[in-house]
Amino acid sequence: MKKKMELSRIKEFATEWGFADVKFLVQWRGYDVYDGILAPEKEGCYIGLPRFILSNDQEIRMTEFPNEYKEIADIVYPREEDDEEEDEYRLET
Repeated sequence: MKKKMELSRIKEFATEWGFADVKFLVQWRGYDVYDGILAPEKEGCYIGLPRFILSNDQEIRMTEFPNEYKEIADIVYPREEDDEEEDEYRLET
């Protein structure tokens, strides 16, 4: 059985992308999904497409945007139907 990627390697990868740390979110399609955490002094300074860090026993990589990102974001940050109805109401008024 292959061992999952070591957390230290995942954090090293995240540092190369400008993050201070990572937070495990979910497992998705054989990958561990992490969110990159900015250092407090850099908070709000990340510029670019939103992404998650994916890791399995063979690789560490960023999500492809928009498809992978959106699929994972829907799991991690689900929208409630009420929110969608409110958005539609705002558009109509």
